[in-house]
Amino acid sequence: MVHVITKLDVGGAQETAVRCCTGLLRHGYDVTLVTGWHGGEAGPMASTARAGGVEVVELPCLLRPIRPWSDLMALVSLVRLLRRLHPDVVHSHSSKAGVLGRVAARICGVPVVCHTVHGWSFRDEQPWPVRSAVVLLERLLARITTFTVVVTRADAELAARYRIGRKEQLAVIRSGVALEAFRTADRKDARRSLGVGDQPVVGAVQRLAAPKDARTLLEAVAKAQVEVPDLRLVVVGDGPDRESVEEDISALGLDGSVDLLGTRHDVAELVAGFDVAVLSSRSEGLPRVVVEFLAAGLPVIASDVGGVSEVVQPGRTGWLVPPGDPAALANAIVSALRSDDSARIARDGREAVSSFDEEEMVGLLDDLYDRCVPG
Repeated sequence: MVHVITKLDVGGAQETAVRCCTGLLRHGYDVTLVTGWHGGEAGPMASTARAGGVEVVELPCLLRPIRPWSDLMALVSLVRLLRRLHPDVVHSHSSKAGVLGRVAARICGVPVVCHTVHGWSFRDEQPWPVRSAVVLLERLLARITTFTVVVTRADAELAARYRIGRKEQLAVIRSGVALEAFRTADRKDARRSLGVGDQPVVGAVQRLAAPKDARTLLEAVAKAQVEVPDLRLVVVGDGPDRESVEEDISALGLDGSVDLLGTRHDVAELVAGFDVAVLSSRSEGLPRVVVEFLAAGLPVIASDVGGVSEVVQPGRTGWLVPPGDPAALANAIVSALRSDDSARIARDGREAVSSFDEEEMVGLLDDLYDRCVPG
């Protein structure tokens, strides 16, 4: 089988795709992962996939932005590759790869074509013509798709509302996480690694890119420091907006209060040192990082977007706030830090995500393929 994704940088969709591939390899499948380039490389998750035994094929013309000539070349390259490999299954991830991967698969007559939606690419805030065009494209692509996998019930409901595919073509398979690594990480070691002593720490694991809305997070921390002066923010992750984030830190007077750690591969070990975890995104599917936070026993404050409310339950495992509202986020941070229910929240959070195990995700995919692969 062949999985297709535009880029293997560090992110939820990318990690899910890689874990799908390595897990399916363990289940006896022959797996090739096709990815594109950005800035001259496929991204750090390509090394993770190769270390797990997955064959990774890099196509420099497979890019995330819409570029007609490169997109045509990527489609031609995918068709050539699929004709050489003769896979039984092509499984694409996210929007751009979902278009090119599915079209190439149908051109080549691949028997089974699957696609995973890591959050629909149409949103309410888009201009009506743009949103309508994207929905129409998704409807057309659903006609050449054997199964569409969504990671949240909310996305399944959107598919029904916008009449994207038939109900029997839709499967809800949540992104699997290596839960045990987050359950067992040592807090004292993490605090030493972060160099935070007894300071209260708010942590985020996210790309520094527009949809993650780091500006709202920084404004919220600045407001929360009025009540908690020694509050520290730790951000794990990197991205194209790093320079503007650094400028915002200085403009808000947060120099010395914010640590930007960049891309790290020891996230489970670092997260254990947080007191509160935050997700300030303006749009999401069901972010893996929220599941990881809850598995680590952390109270979570998150934007009420996408499928986040399926795991973050106000009063039980965390707080939900409107996206783009720094005042609401600041109030929730202060409430979380002053809460006396940390032990109960840790217990309930771990229980809430107990079904998000990586092996369960791979097993459900295996069952899905068994239902539709000939022979």
